[in-house]
Amino acid sequence: MVNSYVGIITSRGLESLYPETEHAVPFLARRAHRGGPTEAVCYWAVLQDSVAAEVERQLRGRHHEDALVTLRALAEHFGTISPPPAEDLE
Repeated sequence: MVNSYVGIITSRGLESLYPETEHAVPFLARRAHRGGPTEAVCYWAVLQDSVAAEVERQLRGRHHEDALVTLRALAEHFGTISPPPAEDLE
């Protein structure tokens, strides 16, 4: 089965992976862009359940770069989420 996920990518690699919900996307987009547009990127991905489980295992082990490589290599769809309007970041 496939599901959609959202999260944050920083210079360390993949920081988080959450199931996409109505509230998760705006929260993560604000969080990712709070420190400035180059600090982090909010993303959206469609993953097989087995791939999501492997990425989560890598994140629990603090293997952020490996988790990002796995996500990018095995995601069925992947894209970034645009930053929210500036007034929403305050």
